[in-house]
This record gives sequence, C-alpha cells and structure tokens, in this order.
Amino acid sequence: MKLLKITVITLFLCFHFADGFSLDKNKLPIDSSVSFIDSVLINLFIPSNAEEFNIAINHNSIKISTEYSTGKTITNSDTLKLIKNYVGSLFISGREKTEIGRSYSAILIFKDYIKIKVHLFEGKENYLTQNIHLGMENYRVEFSETFNEFYKLLLDLCKQIESN
Repeated sequence: MKLLKITVITLFLCFHFADGFSLDKNKLPIDSSVSFIDSVLINLFIPSNAEEFNIAINHNSIKISTEYSTGKTITNSDTLKLIKNYVGSLFISGREKTEIGRSYSAILIFKDYIKIKVHLFEGKENYLTQNIHLGMENYRVEFSETFNEFYKLLLDLCKQIESN
C-alpha cells in the first residue's frame, strides 16, 4: 500500500512538472532545457540620464520604453536572436559569467552606478530576477567580454528610443 502511494505521488509530480517543459512556438527558444521561459524584461537604470529603460522581449519582438516615452518596437530577427542568445548564456544556462573578477580597493569611490535588473517569466509568473550593479564603492569589478557585449547592445537599443 505504501509503495502504491509513493508511485502515485511520483507519477503525479512527473506529469505536473513535465508540463512546464513542453515546447511551444510562443516560448522563447533560448535553450532547450528552459523552453518554458516565454518573456524577458530588462530594466536598465542610467543615473546620468536619470531614466530607467524597460526592454521587454518576447518570442517575436523587443519593445523599449521609458516612463517618459511611448516606446519603440523592434522586430529585427538578427537583433532578437542576438539578445536571446546573450540572455540564455548569461542568465539562464550559466555558460557565461557576468562578473569575472572583483578586487578590493582602498580608495572609496562614491557615485551612482548603472543598474541592470533581468526578469525571466513563465507566463505571468516571475521565474528569476537577477540584479547587476556596474560597479561597487570599495571594489573594482571586471565583467566578462560576453556581458560587456550584451551591455553595449542594451545601450544601443536605448539610444534608438532617445533619438525618437
């Protein structure tokens, strides 16, 4: 009897969690092991502009907006594929690191650092949130080449909305 209960519970759990891993054309094809991620929201706060950019990514477009602008939608497949690859390798699979080094500095530097917050969604549920500060007051932080390329792409996307 006890074995039957364990078997039923195991089967229930397998079927319940297997549903989240099904492939769907509306899901972000970032990585086969995380096909349940269907949207990404990136908040990029640039203190020198006193503005936060919101970059929403779904399966077929990127929408960039701020609190002061209506936004711009980008459907360029090359840009979309590139940003999905960066999100996949940096924040989902962990193949690439964002930060590769940090060393203590005796010199204290007070300034506002750029902040990036990445949200991964499954439906309306927030699957993961990661915060990145591009600097720390008592540390010299070194970021990976992949992360630096991703960051430059985000800045380029934000410049597109500033030029409108």
